[in-house]
Order: sequence, then structure tokens, then C-alpha cells
Amino acid sequence: NRRIGGSMALKAKKPEVIEKRLKMFVYGPAGIGKTTACIQFPNAYIIDTEKGTDFYADTISKANSVVLKTVNIDDIKEELKALATEKHQYQTLILDPVTQVYNNCQEKWSRRFESTQEDKSGIADFGMRYWGKVKGDFKGMERLMLALDMNVIVTSHQKDVYGQNFTKLGTTFDSIKGEDYLFDFAPYRNWMRKKQVHLNLLTRDKMKNKFKKFMVIDEIG
Repeated sequence: NRRIGGSMALKAKKPEVIEKRLKMFVYGPAGIGKTTACIQFPNAYIIDTEKGTDFYADTISKANSVVLKTVNIDDIKEELKALATEKHQYQTLILDPVTQVYNNCQEKWSRRFESTQEDKSGIADFGMRYWGKVKGDFKGMERLMLALDMNVIVTSHQKDVYGQNFTKLGTTFDSIKGEDYLFDFAPYRNWMRKKQVHLNLLTRDKMKNKFKKFMVIDEIG
């Protein structure tokens, strides 16, 4: 009963200073070193969706990290629930890359919608209901992931963005729209003068509701 002396008891409390975990979203072209950079984190739980860790067994073992290879969004959700509820030594979750999970989510719902449609002869446009199911399923995974008391690092493929008359406007990440806004850091990795660099690091200070965008050029090799 929330009533105290005939009035309602309010639930809000004064905010406390808490230790924030790193939440980072990394995207860029293939071969730029996204996987190589991410697996440097010690005590990581790595969800590998395209066998990108196959050549880094020694590095991963020395970092006391482990690898789960899957693209299945339902399997990943179960692992995230376990990481949230079971005692473990892992400090960082790495999902590399999320692109394959988003593709799997679309394929999952395509199969379900195809199984119920009457016309089996062609490709159907499932409409907004289909995309609502995809978005809800995928966003559910994101909520589980970002609620973890762990560092979270997610990588993504890069894709081209086109405008009218197929004019290339630029590049962006290959995943669900708006995913980069969920993270505190969103570095883009690219090549410059045959060297790997960090470009366009977007940071978000959520506590003060300030947004900063700046350029960092850091030669890797």
C-alpha cells in the first residue's frame, strides 16, 4: 500500500553516482581491423557471427576471453539473459558483427510470414507488420545487451548510401536504422594514405545531455 497518512508515497530517489560501463559501436569497411581491435579487451565474452575469431585463438586465450559462434538471434538473447543473471568473470561483451544478426532476424520473420501466406509463387511484400516484428525482436536483443553490467562493444559492416539516380551519398553502418544512437561512442574505422585510422568519433555524455562530434586521426600501422 503506497498511501501514507491519506496521501500517495512517491517512489523517486536522489540520483547516485554510478560507474558507467563502456558502450561502443564500431563500423567500417571489411579488413580494417575491427575484430582485431575488439579482441584486445581482457575477460571478454565474444559472440562471433562470421568466424572472424578463427585466426586469433592465441590472442583470445591470453586475454582470458571466450567465443560463442552463432548468428541466431534467439540463441544470442538466451546468452544475454544468462550473462545478466549468472555469476561470471567476463567484463566485456563483444558482438562481432551485428550485421549478421540483423540479417538472421529478417530471415527468421520472413520464414514465418511465408509459412502463412497463401500465394507461394513469388516474393511477397509483408508490409509494416513484418517490419514491426523484425524491429521488435531486434530491439529486444539490444535492450538485453545494453542492460548488462558489462562493457559492450558492437561492430558492424559498412554499406553505401545512395540518393536520386543512384548517386552515392556516402557510407553508413549495415544494421537497423538508429542503432548508433544507443551507444556512448561510435568510432568509424577507415583507410587514409594506406594506414588504418579512427575517424568521426561520436561521443555522448548522457548524464549532462551533451553531444560532441570531433575527428581523431590515429595511425595504426
